Amino acid sequence: MIEVNIWFPSTHIFGRRVKNALGSFFAGPLNENAGHVNFKMDILEGSNEFSKVQNSEGQWIYEKSFARVGEKNEGKAAEITPNGGTHKQRTIKLEHRQVKKVRVNVVHHSFWPGPKPSVSSVVKDVLHLMGLSRPSKGVASEVSRHDIDMNRENNKKGANIIERRIDTTYTDSVIEEQKRLKVLLVKALILKKQELVAEHGKQVNAIKSERENLAQQVTTEKGLKSPSFSPNLFIKTEQAKPISVKQKISYFETQTATLPKKQKENERIELERKLDAELKQLNTKFAKQIAEYDKEIKQIQSTISPHDRAILQELDINRAQGQIRIDANSLMSEYELRKALLEEAKLNQEIATFQQRLKEISFSGNNLDKSKKQQIESINFNIETTTVNLLTVQERLEAIKRNLKGSILLQSIDDIRKKYRQYYEDSDREMNYHLSSNITNGCHSDTPIMLPTKETNQRFCLDEARVLEEVTRERTKNYSFITNNCVSSAKRCLIAGLTDEVREALKKHANFNETDFEVSTSQVETLASFQAWLFRLNEGLRHLNSLPMNYNPEVALIASSTC
Repeated sequence: MIEVNIWFPSTHIFGRRVKNALGSFFAGPLNENAGHVNFKMDILEGSNEFSKVQNSEGQWIYEKSFARVGEKNEGKAAEITPNGGTHKQRTIKLEHRQVKKVRVNVVHHSFWPGPKPSVSSVVKDVLHLMGLSRPSKGVASEVSRHDIDMNRENNKKGANIIERRIDTTYTDSVIEEQKRLKVLLVKALILKKQELVAEHGKQVNAIKSERENLAQQVTTEKGLKSPSFSPNLFIKTEQAKPISVKQKISYFETQTATLPKKQKENERIELERKLDAELKQLNTKFAKQIAEYDKEIKQIQSTISPHDRAILQELDINRAQGQIRIDANSLMSEYELRKALLEEAKLNQEIATFQQRLKEISFSGNNLDKSKKQQIESINFNIETTTVNLLTVQERLEAIKRNLKGSILLQSIDDIRKKYRQYYEDSDREMNYHLSSNITNGCHSDTPIMLPTKETNQRFCLDEARVLEEVTRERTKNYSFITNNCVSSAKRCLIAGLTDEVREALKKHANFNETDFEVSTSQVETLASFQAWLFRLNEGLRHLNSLPMNYNPEVALIASSTC
């Protein structure tokens, strides 16, 4: 849906509010609001436009929220007989519809001047309307939001202020959860960084050690200064794993004893060059990864208040050893879980061994001597004891699993990052929806008008994609109080959303003409004229959508003209 909002001038002359163009003209000298127009367009998830807006970088001003829509429930339906079962009995099947919460991006378009237009530019535009001058270039425009417009219209006389008490229980809980996830993500990033440092140190030490071993062999073995080098050994294929440097050296020792001295020297130099290049590549990759982690940690920490940052100080980070203690309870529970699982597996294995031993003794013969009977009794006792221990371990396992249920274990940094970002988006959407339904600040528009879009599944409606394209173009245009104001901009966007099919249907069945789909350049687009045009458009779309689904405007027009 598209919600178009109109605020008429707040100008009062002789105690009466003047809503026409005269009120806008005298709004400046009387320190009143001149009036304004904006619109909001809901784009539900699942459409191409939703992903397009979601992935845009500043191309549109939009708000993330949720919407409640009706969804058909195939499993529930009811049949009723109206009129209490009179002689005209007819059964109506009622489709049960349930409310579904879906994500929605609400695109705002509110056309305002950036700097204040000069008096000379306004005079020049007035003379242009009289045919006495060229229009002014206007001033740079800016696009605002609906909630900001409500506050702008609220600071003058006659503002319609609605005070409502908001229950902040939900919003407070969301904020607390956001803080917790911020701290948790920072901890996880630090832990991953420490693991990366430790792993990089091992790899560097391994390469340096092999480099030193190669140099040592050159100095200690006079007859063989260097191992032979074969380029084929450095080819990494999907079928074969890379050969380590130690394996290469061992291979070279046995294969190159008879090679000429110069060839051995060249191959040694080539091998050292390969090792140096591998070390350089490893260090470059490591530096890039560390820089990415540092950037993300710094970005998140900058959004944490000093009070919340105190939570981070509880971490005992030993940078020298590359160790970090993080979420001790969760990690300890995870350790206990793994330990209990190992104990359970061990006890199950012991029981299976005892049972197999018992089976072997039982099949050894019908006549059991005294020693075998004692063995059977001993095995049965061991099975009973081990079974009791197994039940104890299984009870402990269930308790550990209950403690771990709902907690976030640091199994994967990518999982935590994904959960963090997803929760932030969903919580912001829920909070925006919660607050938008309990607006307390600002002046509501005098005339909100709802226009259908494709998401309403109506045949005659506005196309969201075409509206978005026009909104993008409007951001590059200059603002002029006379020739290109907020009314002109909003009207152009709405007209752009009307397809050729809808325009033809409106012209043939709603008394529209071609000039109704144009923005006037010869006269000022006023709030009153725009409101009248909106009422006509809304009524025309409603009339077209009330026709039968198989109704064809072209066929109906031909039939009526031939009668």
